[in-house]
Amino acid sequence: MIHDVMPSDVQRKPVAYLLLILPILVGGGVCLIAALVGSYSQVKGVARSAMPNLNGLLIALPAFLLWIPISLLMANVILYCVPPLRRIAEGYAAQAGRPGFVESQKTLLKVLGVFALVCLPLIVLGFVL
Repeated sequence: MIHDVMPSDVQRKPVAYLLLILPILVGGGVCLIAALVGSYSQVKGVARSAMPNLNGLLIALPAFLLWIPISLLMANVILYCVPPLRRIAEGYAAQAGRPGFVESQKTLLKVLGVFALVCLPLIVLGFVL
C-alpha cells in the first residue's frame, strides 16, 4: 500500500502568507539592489553598465540576503496590524504549534543581526573596491 508523503494532520501555511511575503521579498529586494547599484554609480561617477562585476556581486548578493529577514519582519508586522490577516496567522500558529508574533519577531531579529554582521561589511567592501 502506498502511503501519503505528508500525514493528513500536518497544517499547510495559509496562502495569505505567500501572497503577502512574495511581493515584499521580491519587490523590495529588486528596489534595494537598484538603489544600491545606483548609489555606487553616483559615488564612483561611472555608468551602471560600466560597474565592475565584482563590485556588483559584493553589493547585490549580500544586500538581497540581508533583505530576506527584513522583509519577513515587515510581513509579520503587516500580518499583525491587519485584523483579518492577524486572525489567519494566529489561527495557523495555534493549530500548528508555531510561535506567535512576538516570538517570531525576536527570532527574526536575531537572524537579522547575524546576517548583518556578515553582509554589511561585504556591501561596504563592494563600495570601497
